[in-house]
Amino acid sequence: MGSICGIYNFDEKKIVDKKILKKMSDKLKHRGADKEGYYLNGNIGFGYKQFMIGYESREQSISNENETIWIVLDGEIYNYVELREFLIKKGHKFSTKSDEEVIIHLYEDYEGDCLEFLRGMFVIAIWDERKKRLYQ
Repeated sequence: MGSICGIYNFDEKKIVDKKILKKMSDKLKHRGADKEGYYLNGNIGFGYKQFMIGYESREQSISNENETIWIVLDGEIYNYVELREFLIKKGHKFSTKSDEEVIIHLYEDYEGDCLEFLRGMFVIAIWDERKKRLYQ
């Protein structure tokens, strides 16, 4: 398990300060102290902490191929293997075996309805750079 956090400034001119995002993330250290990472892009920023016992390391935040959709995930998608196969048949290309990437490709095809496909325990935040939209 781990944790995610983020900042979204409605004023697009207000840039996310990584120091503030790191302070937020550090407050969640008890939820995962083995690995951390950040995604910053102007007025939006994600942070995550990851706890590694019993779990294989996975990179976060990750994006689609053209870096227009970014995601952070805390939790686990139980049916991601089946969903991955479904998406490959639809023509999607994968660079990881992660459940995060499955969600990204579902979001590309179904946007907010992508949650209807997912089975598991999770919380996500998706940044759609094309539409300047935060989905959570």
